[in-house]
Amino acid sequence: MVSLVVETFETKRTFPIVVHTFNGKTKTEAMGYFRAHLKTDSFLRGCTETGYYGLIPCRVSIYWK
Repeated sequence: MVSLVVETFETKRTFPIVVHTFNGKTKTEAMGYFRAHLKTDSFLRGCTETGYYGLIPCRVSIYWK
């Protein structure tokens, strides 16, 4: 099993305010769960795609575990 970990930070914070972990048998499977989740989670989508959630600047850190 592999895990794709996505940590979301508000720009002024040094610690992640939300952490998502997407597990799969393969990296492709875990990445598929992440991509599917982007469709329903506007906070994660905004921070991942534009670096903003509304007017709030944010960023993500993505790594494999």
